[in-house]
Amino acid sequence: MSAAQVPAVNGSAGGMNLESVNKISQLPVVESTIGLASDMYRKVKDSNAMVSAALGAAESTAQTAVNKAVEVGRPVAARLQGPIQRVDSALCTGIDYVESKVPAVKLPPKEMYDRVMGAVCSVCGYGMQKINEVGQLIGKTASAATGGDGVRAQCPQCAQAQAERERKLAVPKSD
Repeated sequence: MSAAQVPAVNGSAGGMNLESVNKISQLPVVESTIGLASDMYRKVKDSNAMVSAALGAAESTAQTAVNKAVEVGRPVAARLQGPIQRVDSALCTGIDYVESKVPAVKLPPKEMYDRVMGAVCSVCGYGMQKINEVGQLIGKTASAATGGDGVRAQCPQCAQAQAERERKLAVPKSD
């Protein structure tokens, strides 16, 4: 699909607007995933003329099939509009509930990752501190109890996340 052909997720199905699809597609993690998948698809399609031709033919076939399915399904969808709208409304209520109870679902994926890693590293640091204290209480050096680095001994992910946070917080020195 060319950039102009990438379909927007708009929650419409055969002329019926599904608000739940709109709400889900606007969650940052879903938007990000759709964007990444679209970018990857474009790169694969643009990688080779044969691949591009094959995917173009597949897109055309899929579009024809979707158009036909919408045409054939329109009468059925019209008869089921009431139940579909009730399900859509229930889904919207569920999405609103999740957003109110878990505000993190509205965060961009990178910020969500940073917050989770911050919490994990905080717990890891607390655990390492307690290991040091226990080591000192039983007469061992903190260095031996924690692998030689004292409280700074961390799992690799925490060490990497800590280094990244310190790098971001570092103020560049002016010359």
